[in-house]
Order: sequence, then C-alpha cells, then structure tokens
Amino acid sequence: MVSSGSGEARGRDPRRTGNAGSAVPRVSIVIPAFNRLDYTRRCLGSIEHLTYPNFETILIDNGSGDGTAGSVRQEFPWVRVIRNEANVGYA
Repeated sequence: MVSSGSGEARGRDPRRTGNAGSAVPRVSIVIPAFNRLDYTRRCLGSIEHLTYPNFETILIDNGSGDGTAGSVRQEFPWVRVIRNEANVGYA
C-alpha cells in the first residue's frame, strides 16, 4: 500500500518506506477531522514537505458534511482516509 516518492514536488506520493533493515522507524501521522476542509488542506500541504523518510498519513473523517473525505481522496491520494458515516465524537 505504501509507495516510494521523491518528496520534492506537489502531487507526488510523500509516503516513503525505509529499507527492511533501516534504523529509521515508521511513523504514522493520524489526523482527526470534522468539517474543516480548509485546515485539513493546510495540514496535508505541510506534510507534503516533510523530509522524514518513512511515514504514512491517515485522516479520520468524523462524518464531515463539507466534503472533507472526498476532497482529500482526490487532492491527496497518498493519504489513507477512514470515514465515519456519522459524527461519533472524537475520531
């Protein structure tokens, strides 16, 4: 599910994997979101510029009504999106 990317241009896949014997641990960035697509875009835009070599990004959309999940899937295809159909409290 994770593919390599150079991390130098917008639209690339910033998820990176280290070698199996790499000393760099894998880090998961988990972002809870509810009806704040504007902030979510800014957050993911910042993550695109990370230089850390081994991470994944997971967005948990807590039933947003502003199209957050769909927009993130389209604009940031490297992000794993988990969408709750209804707001269940803290994601």
